[in-house]
Parts: sequence; C-alpha cells; structure tokens
Amino acid sequence: MKKKKNLTKVLFASTAVVLVIAILLSAFLIKDYIDKYGEGAVVKTKYTTDIYEIASNPNDYQVEIYEELAKKCNEYETFSESGGMEDVAGLVVKSFIADFFTWSNKKGSYDIGGLDYVYGPQYLNIQDQFRAYYYNDLDLLINQYGAENLPTVTNITITSSNHTKDLFYFDTSEYDETSGEYVTTQVSYDAYHVIATWEYEVNDNSTYDTSNLPTQGQFMVVNHDGRLEITYYHEFYY
Repeated sequence: MKKKKNLTKVLFASTAVVLVIAILLSAFLIKDYIDKYGEGAVVKTKYTTDIYEIASNPNDYQVEIYEELAKKCNEYETFSESGGMEDVAGLVVKSFIADFFTWSNKKGSYDIGGLDYVYGPQYLNIQDQFRAYYYNDLDLLINQYGAENLPTVTNITITSSNHTKDLFYFDTSEYDETSGEYVTTQVSYDAYHVIATWEYEVNDNSTYDTSNLPTQGQFMVVNHDGRLEITYYHEFYY
C-alpha cells in the first residue's frame, strides 16, 4: 500500500513537471510568434492622428517624423481636394522613406515598411513589387550581418512638394456583373509631386556597404478620399 502511495506521488510530481514544461514552452512559442509576426509594443507619441498609423518597431527618427505628420494633420479639419496640402504630402513621403528604406528594425523580407502610406486600391500589388524590388534579399542580409548592423535612413530632405496642375489619372480593372467581364475604368485624383533625398547610417560595428542604395527619388501622392497616399515612386528624380 505504501509503495502504491509513493508511486502515485511520483506520477503526480512527474505530471506536474511535464505540465510546467509544456506551459513554459507554449509561452515561449507564443512570444516568438508575436515577436516575429506581431506589431510589437504600442508606441506612445506626443501627437496622434487617426489618418495614419505609426510604423511597427519605429526608431527615434521615425517617431519624430510621425509626430510632425500627426501634428500637421490635426491642423486641418478636412483634406481639401483643391490643393494647399503640400506640407502633408511631403511628410507622408518622409514617413514612407524613413520606414521603407530602413532595414535595421525589420524582422525579415515579409516585414515591409511604409505600406500604410501607399495607395489603398493597389496595396497588394505594391506590396508584392516592394518585396521583389527592395526586400528580396533581406532574410539573407539579416542572417549575414544581423538586422542591427543594416542601414537606417537619416537626414531626409524634401526638395520640393508641388500641387499638380492636372489631375492624376489611374486605370483600374473592375468586374462588371452585367457583362461578366473585367472592365478597365479610369479614376482621377488631386495630386502632389514630391521630390526627396536621404542618407543612411550604420552602427560602428557594421561592414555593410550603403553606396549602392537609393538616396533620391520622386513620388506621386494622391488625395484618395481625404487621405494622401503614394501611388508611385521613381528612384531617380528629374
């Protein structure tokens, strides 16, 4: 009888140990998943806006630009479609550049920065283009150098931000239920042409060469239903 009681105690203790290990392992896996795919801790800023979200895992420079953008957005009751928002268009571009071209705070090639500032109806297409264009080798670079040793955007300068005289026209394909076919239609937007330059910095331990990375470009920013969004970016400006 005594042996049976001792055996029960051993089994109970073993079961408890297994449960504790399982709980700890589950907690670790959940944390790892959140770190890899989650948005991270909420960043508190001095100024906020419902129009744009702050970048995931932002650095100090990104927070600074976001606060400037949020403050500027709060100065406008509505986003007019008759121009006059060159300052907001410039800050949208700065916010995009600071997030998109910075790799030091990214977790992998899936972690594409700046997407909150791109044209909504083309979000998925733009995301795929960015992944193939600028983020295609990021997993390899992180493994080789470590994310903390990769470039961080700094010193963004908006050299010009001009309200375009003509509307920006965009072709879109929509499914027509009557004909049962996709029909190409054209939409137009009030727009801003923005030109910017920027630089990169890496930490003192990094050996990554930033000389081949883009440092200038032109952007078309459209007023999409009261929200300024980037429709395209060209690496060189003219």
